[in-house]
Amino acid sequence: MRPHHTTARALAATLTLLALTTPTNVALAAPTPTNTIRITTAPTPITDTYGHTWTPTSGFDTGDNSTSYWGNYDIAGTSEDELYRYEHVRMNSWTTPLPNGTYTITLKMREAWWDKPGQRVFSVTAEGNPALTNIDIIKAVGKNHAYDRTFTTTITDGHLNLGFTATADSALISAIDITPTTPPSKPKPPPQPAPTTSTTVLRMTTYTKPIKDAAGNTYIARRGFTGGDLVEPLPPTTDIKGTTSDTLYRPELIRWKNWSQPLPNGTYTITLHTREAFWNKPGQRIFDIKAEGTTKLANIDIYKAAGKNTAHDLRFTTTVTDGRLDITPINKTNLALLSAITITRIDKTPTPPSKPKPPTMPPTTTQRPSGMPFDSGLFPMHRADIATQFTQHRGRAADVITVFPSRENWAEMSNDWFMDNQRIPTRYTGTLDVGVPLWPDEGNLTTASTGGYNTQWENFGRMVAAKYPTAYIRLGWEMNLPGWKHAAYAHSATQWKQAYRHAVTALRKGGPRLRIAWVVNEGPGQTDTTDARTFYPGDDYVDYIGMDAYDWDPGYTNDTNIAHHREAPYGWNFWLNFAKTHNKKFVLPEWGIAPANPNSGGDNPRYIAFVYDWLTRNARWIGYESYFHENAPYIRSNLFTDNPRATAEYLHRMKRP
Repeated sequence: MRPHHTTARALAATLTLLALTTPTNVALAAPTPTNTIRITTAPTPITDTYGHTWTPTSGFDTGDNSTSYWGNYDIAGTSEDELYRYEHVRMNSWTTPLPNGTYTITLKMREAWWDKPGQRVFSVTAEGNPALTNIDIIKAVGKNHAYDRTFTTTITDGHLNLGFTATADSALISAIDITPTTPPSKPKPPPQPAPTTSTTVLRMTTYTKPIKDAAGNTYIARRGFTGGDLVEPLPPTTDIKGTTSDTLYRPELIRWKNWSQPLPNGTYTITLHTREAFWNKPGQRIFDIKAEGTTKLANIDIYKAAGKNTAHDLRFTTTVTDGRLDITPINKTNLALLSAITITRIDKTPTPPSKPKPPTMPPTTTQRPSGMPFDSGLFPMHRADIATQFTQHRGRAADVITVFPSRENWAEMSNDWFMDNQRIPTRYTGTLDVGVPLWPDEGNLTTASTGGYNTQWENFGRMVAAKYPTAYIRLGWEMNLPGWKHAAYAHSATQWKQAYRHAVTALRKGGPRLRIAWVVNEGPGQTDTTDARTFYPGDDYVDYIGMDAYDWDPGYTNDTNIAHHREAPYGWNFWLNFAKTHNKKFVLPEWGIAPANPNSGGDNPRYIAFVYDWLTRNARWIGYESYFHENAPYIRSNLFTDNPRATAEYLHRMKRP
């Protein structure tokens, strides 16, 4: 993209798929792809261990959330004690304005008052229909234990309405999570779905707050344990031998009875991170580990195996068949201990040689679904129905669909929502153009440049390749725009290129046939150098070279402006020639009119004509093009529903042989 600086930030903000929290006492905007609404019954906002903010609600018709019902006690089954500590009772209904659409609702509860089943029983309706019946928290999980219930509902009147009826005592709620599942405009991925194609699927510390290891991997706060006392017998200055991640091995959870975590069925490698900091001789701490009811490790003696204050990892494999992994310690001499857990799903993707090697390019004579001489497609606003409508209107199938995974952090980036059947048509036979930053918004260049995200990139590559083995990965795209968190600067170009090489090597390990596209924004760079070639990582790490180019600054409205875009330094011919010099095909992953931009050509057929004339003239050097079909107010580039002049020219070009 080549907008003014403020426009670049607007585009970045629009396309950045961040989890949002929205107050419930104001009208809500249409949901965006990660617009999860999180509501607490606490009087002030709560930040959970993932960094999400839960906003106080005012939507109850009546009821009581007196502080006399709260207590500073441990809540079992969660590390989010603060989220479950508060309660609202004796209400009849709760309502909040929401755009029409289908939503997944999760009610978070715990029982802190009653001691026996049957003392609090209530039911919930949504939009007047039964949603949950005869909820009895004590019967389900016992006292002071986190309890979540989830259901879906469809809103047609612009408001979510929940009703509560009790047959014993009154209804009780601690927090509410609302996730759009089929919103009317932009889709929304689930907030934290169980991964199905990743390798490392979970890292968890026994601390009550997240930590990071020496490689920058985040270990979430502990959850899922039954019982357990957290101790830290080692002073912060004590060195833990055999590791550079001392923080990972410093905590110690003892007296835990079981650990349970929902996981998709499959085979996993479990790593239990431990160390002995208390006993001084072999035989003073001995325990077994069971997983899924089967003994996996017997007679564990950490001191005997590794000595004192030394990292010692215990590994085994197990198969989950019931959607939940259960691990149980069996104490033999004194108490089992645990510092952290890592869970890795065993996938069967072959591993290529460690030396990076570009994948074999598809033959240029391939008959494409579109019938075009190069791959042709669109960005359909992350909606399968729009992708289908667009291809029907133009009379040609799509070879490529552009998508943007969430990029707040690695947990969000590892969510494959952008490939599900709400985003991609069920019978689609083409591939994807995947725009991803060089590191997530919560990441950093230093970690990326030292290979600290290699595992995550390998997992990401494996996830994409499982469905689209030859997808285009547009890694670190538009790095010459300062509005992106992964923007590149001349003073740190060496680091940036090293980070790129690490990411590509890892991506190819996860998906050997993935195709890497190095893509700039048209025009002079807007960071601390005008020449984005400074950031080229080398031919071994790039399969395609390209640019994104919209109808602006100036609009393609006359011969002079068009010649400027075509011939000027860092314009169309400049980057095509750069690609030719490196024997790479050129790609145009984002292009489109931009009527909402005051510096554009508006509903401009000349821009459409220029693009296809240029692509056709250089067809043997073109890899793919993808029209940016977006009706959002910051650009309004959509065809067929608006912009009739540009639409007519686009259709004219589609009818050509």
